[in-house]
Amino acid sequence: MLSFFRKKKTLTTCCIVPAAGLGTRMGALGGHGKQLLTIAGLPMIVHTLQALEQAETIAEVVVVTREEDIPEIGRLVSQYGLCKTKQIVTGGASRMESVARGLAALPPCDYVAIHDGARPLCPPAHIDQIVRAAHTFGAAVPGLPVRDSVKTRLGLLVKEDVNRDTLVTVQTPQVFPTEEYDAVLAYALDKKLQVTDDAAVYAILQKPIHIVEGLRRNLKVTTPEDLPLAEFYLETEEEQP
Repeated sequence: MLSFFRKKKTLTTCCIVPAAGLGTRMGALGGHGKQLLTIAGLPMIVHTLQALEQAETIAEVVVVTREEDIPEIGRLVSQYGLCKTKQIVTGGASRMESVARGLAALPPCDYVAIHDGARPLCPPAHIDQIVRAAHTFGAAVPGLPVRDSVKTRLGLLVKEDVNRDTLVTVQTPQVFPTEEYDAVLAYALDKKLQVTDDAAVYAILQKPIHIVEGLRRNLKVTTPEDLPLAEFYLETEEEQP
């Protein structure tokens, strides 16, 4: 007897965490990458990986980092019981190369999430929201409306206003179908294309990318001025819109 009800396939999502940047805008770091800076009592990378550990939609995590930071990140993964983080691999000369190395280390999965190691403030529920949006719409990124007025310039002179209603600032995690992303990333690397983020790589395919409303707290820790704000969010655990 044929059943009229078919069980819906459960889509799997793995995550690549690029954490290979030099952190030059952070200042002196004592030879370590900025992902090992302590924020609210824990290394930044631990906060990031703990959120992915708790996210229901993430099956496995690969960290891509500097070769000299692999032993310490491996020690932290063991110390804090980060079971989803299965591999830590050496990054490349660019973000695209690092993501490609992360893709090569992933197990088979339907979708890949790419999440900055320097975003330690993204709640697990928000990660799940973005991943599920990608499962529904094909690809998804978190984005925030631009608050300030935006203008183009000619040297030091204002040229014209830009309609900020059409603009968003984009965060991570960014989530894409794995096979498509792997193929288009290989193309972008082969052509030596210059892109600003992972979504710009996927946009080469001219397929829609769904925008999920982002969170102000999901900031990327880039300069010393970001550290007090990151500590504030982590210590209060308030999800500020």
